[in-house]
Parts: sequence; C-alpha cells; structure tokens
Amino acid sequence: MIAGAGRSTKDRAAFCLTCGHLEFPAVAAAAECGECGRGRLVPIDPEGTVYTYTVVHVGAPDIGTPYVIGYVDFEGGPRVRTAGNGRRADRYARPPGARSRRPLLRAGSRGWRLVRRVAVTGVGMTLFGKQPERSLEDLGAEAILSALRNTGLAPDRIGAAYCGNALGGGAVGQRVLAHLGIEGLPVVNVEAACASGSVALHEGWLRVAAGMHDAVLVFGAEKLSDRFDGVITLDRGHEPETKLGLTMPASYAFIARRHMTDYGTTLEQLAQVSVKNHRHGVLNPKAQYQVEFTLDEVVESRMIADPLTLYQCCPNSDGAAAVVLMADEVIRGSACRPVWIRGTGLASGSSLRRTRDMSFSDIAARAADVAYARAAVSPREVDVAEVHDAFTIGELVACEALGFCERGRSGRMVERGETELGGRIPVNPSGGLLSKGHPVGATGVAQIVELALQLRGEAGPRQVDGVGVGVAHTLGGGVAALDGVACAVTVLGV
Repeated sequence: MIAGAGRSTKDRAAFCLTCGHLEFPAVAAAAECGECGRGRLVPIDPEGTVYTYTVVHVGAPDIGTPYVIGYVDFEGGPRVRTAGNGRRADRYARPPGARSRRPLLRAGSRGWRLVRRVAVTGVGMTLFGKQPERSLEDLGAEAILSALRNTGLAPDRIGAAYCGNALGGGAVGQRVLAHLGIEGLPVVNVEAACASGSVALHEGWLRVAAGMHDAVLVFGAEKLSDRFDGVITLDRGHEPETKLGLTMPASYAFIARRHMTDYGTTLEQLAQVSVKNHRHGVLNPKAQYQVEFTLDEVVESRMIADPLTLYQCCPNSDGAAAVVLMADEVIRGSACRPVWIRGTGLASGSSLRRTRDMSFSDIAARAADVAYARAAVSPREVDVAEVHDAFTIGELVACEALGFCERGRSGRMVERGETELGGRIPVNPSGGLLSKGHPVGATGVAQIVELALQLRGEAGPRQVDGVGVGVAHTLGGGVAALDGVACAVTVLGV
C-alpha cells in the first residue's frame, strides 16, 4: 500500500525537497524530514485527495529532482500536480475513477472475412544495443537481408514495404531500401511511437489478406543511443503535463502506485518481472543485456520514479527487425515454414480526462478483444507471449488486459513463476524490452520474430515446449493527454 494515496491533503501533506518523501500530515513548516533526516518539508496545498502520485528522481530537462507529480482531486476538479524544489504547479486533468472494460468486438457479435490467409515466412533481426558506429540504414538493411534469406524470396517478389520508425526523420523506409539498392517499391512509413512496428505489421497483413499483394516486407528500425541522454519525455515537451515533469517513467510509476494501492502488488513482485526477463535475456544472443540480476539488486538499484528503479526500466537501444508476409496460395509448394497470422487488433488511446481505471490497460484490452475474436481463440489457448515491458508494471497490466490472469493477480502470477520458461504461460522468453532492449520502431516487429522462432521450434535454449499459439502486444505512448498512442495485439499460430 502507498503512504498517501487516497489521503486528503487537508491535513497539510508535505513534500521533502531532498528525498521526495510525502508525509501525511505535515509537521511545522520548514521542519526536517523524518525519512532522510536532511531535507526540508514543504507543504502541498490547496486541499484535495491524492489519487495517485510518484516521486521522480530522474526527471525531465529543466526540472530539478526529486519532485512529486500526481493526480490530486481538488474541489474545483482533478489536476495533474507537481510540487518540489520550491516550485508548485498544477493543471486540470482528467477525473479519477473506474470504467468498466468495453470490448470493441466480441466473438460472434459481428465479423468479416478477408480473402486470404497470411503467414510470416521469413524473419531477420540485428543485435539490439548501443551501436553508435552503425547508421539507421545499415541496421535496417541487415535485418531485411536476413529476412529475405530466411524465406528464400528474391527482392523483386516483394509487392510493397511497410516501415515502422518513430524518431529517425522522414522517409526512413525509402532510405533503408535504397541502401540495399531496392528502389521504386511502394513504401509506407508508419509512426505510432513504441507501436510503430506493430502497426506496420497490421497494415502489411491487411494488404496481403485483402489481395492487394502476394508478399510484403515489414520492418522496423530505430537508433536511439545518439538521441536521448536520460529519460524520454512524453510528447517531446509540448503539453502542459510534460512541462510539469510527466516523463515516461513517471507515467508508468503512476500506474504502478495505483496497482499497488488497489491490489496489494508488492515491490518484490514488480522487481521479479525484471529478474525473470533478464534471466531469459541471457539465452538470447540478440539481447542488449545478457546478464542476470538478483531480486535484491533490482530493488536496490538507483531509483528513477518511485517505485520504479533503474533495473525496472528498459534501455534506449539501436536495432532493426524484419519479417516477410506471404499469402497462403503463394506459399503452397514452397520450402517456407509458415507461421500464420490468425488475427490482429489495433486500438488508439483514450483521453486521460475521461474517467477510467489507471491500474488497468483499457487500450490493450480493446485491441486484444478484436485480435482474439478474429483469431477465434481465447486467452486460455495462448502458449507464449511477447508483451510490452518497457517498465516492469507494463508487463503486469498487459497480462491482465490480455486475459492471462484475473485483474490484480498478475503480481502473484509472476511471483509463482507462471510466466517463466517452463511455467504455465511463458511471457517474454526473448528477454523482453527490459533485457533485449527497446529500439522503439523495431520493437513490435522483433516480437513477431521471436514468436515465429518459438512457433517453428527454432528458439534454441529459450524454446517453449509444445507451442501452438503465440500473442504479441505492443503499446505506444508519448502523448500526455492520452493513455496511449496505439496498441496492437497479434495472434500467431501454426
């Protein structure tokens, strides 16, 4: 449980300028902090109810740290509130509360059929990591060549290309293909933050299924190591919430704090996600971090945004991934080993100013409902999953939204080892974003690469036994006014 969440600030809650401790009720003005014994306590006013908050230790540019940022329900309306380092600011935001899950599509309620089945027939991926000596074009070209060789398809058989990229500038798809000497091909560039690669896959699948192309190339490429020094901010600094300090770690810390309050999720359960995924990452030669951490090492690593520590946050990475999609009649008689795309679901975010449950990923649940309905499968039939674990809490809420456990029970599911290799439903056998790395535009495609290897039985020491159905989930954030830019869920099978 969090000290402070749900408490009224009418008792003059106070914030420590040194350690970020939030104290209820406040003691005398300018008193010494009872937590660290060094800092000066500053009152937070006016009166209101703290809905959820976090203490940010690694903040946005031009904002001193540590600072508290949270949703506080004042008499005049709920606001995003910042207090710290002698500065206070607030902005009207969205009302706290809960909204019931409303599926976008249920199996049997309505539906449609596409012309053809579509399969992943070739996969390719670079090493993920900090690679300052390599260009974005070079990384993308390596992944594409690997995917084409894997499927045994000549470049002139590709009908179109779909490229996922978030931060590489204009015409990334054309630039990468030109690097390979492939010109004149229809190319669609997709930007949807962290879901860029997944949305590109969705679009490529749709075009082949609808009969527009027999084969398409889908790839994602990103180079972040020379773009960010520290945390990535939401919406790149244009919205008021971002100016108040709402970075990506702070945004996920809000969710973690709310989940802890509502369901009793513990710090150790959050940290166990990182322990598990780094253990898996050791088995993946393409992973950025191939090192294991103990539970104590994760919990005691440097605080980023309370309760998320350094080893609970994914790294900035460089890398690329690519897949070839082909229609069923084109595959027949070939030597390809198809992994079928049985269904995809795509959803965009909702305004944070609407009433919703912060501890539940509504955008992911809506995308998953569509994907499961199109695939005609239930969550109980899923054997392996790759989910968006940019932060440890991200994996927990994704597992609940995807239906792998009841709401509020994901922490206990991880604690019991159900999501480990050999468990009931292995999650992120690749190491996930926490260990494998997160080159934003490539992440969604890399998840498909991993699941294709799993479904083919080619994942080596991290192979999950008896795999028949896999699910990929990617959530793109980056706009402070929305709970997500886009979320894509893809169901694969053999």
